[in-house]
Amino acid sequence: MLGFKQCVKGQTRKNNLLDKCSVNVEGAYAFRVRPPIANSDHNVVHLVPTYKSKLKSSKEEKKTISHLTELTNLKLALIELCGRRLHRFLCAN
Repeated sequence: MLGFKQCVKGQTRKNNLLDKCSVNVEGAYAFRVRPPIANSDHNVVHLVPTYKSKLKSSKEEKKTISHLTELTNLKLALIELCGRRLHRFLCAN
């Protein structure tokens, strides 16, 4: 097929390559040939994307926020107060 690349290069049935998968981006998938399922005479072709998202490939980055607004401080105080009351309630019963 014009502009497409064959990405399966292994044997998929006995010593033959019968199951073909074509992609338009070369190197986008790695292939793995797995054993047949049940009584099939064809191996399973497992295509695995080679791309990893930036989230998975980048290192974790910690940031410190030093400027909190008055509303944020009020919210944090309210959460802390509610947490103390909930703790007292749970421990009392």
